[in-house]
Amino acid sequence: MTILNPTNQKATLVKTDDGKRIIVDELMVDSKTGVIGKGYSPDNGKTLVVKQTIKGNLYDQDDANKLSPLLNKIPVDSLKLRSPNGTVFLLSVDDDGKLATRKVGESSEAN
Repeated sequence: MTILNPTNQKATLVKTDDGKRIIVDELMVDSKTGVIGKGYSPDNGKTLVVKQTIKGNLYDQDDANKLSPLLNKIPVDSLKLRSPNGTVFLLSVDDDGKLATRKVGESSEAN
């Protein structure tokens, strides 16, 4: 395997022993969404997957599938959810298993 990084930038050109180029952390246009950002190619450039944009990181179903088993092991006290109009709510459960919601910014006695 050959690793080349002549300019000491973040992106590194890596070639496998059979000469295929490994594309990681390069500026590209996502093959599915058309979003511009930095990403990778799992198949030597046929498919481009953007994971970072100027607005932040992008996550897809594959990422969710990888995280889900980890999150299921961690009990949480509440979940923060955003409604379609942008209002943020905390969802929690009491000792009897009843769900409770509270608008973020309101006191706990409000609901």
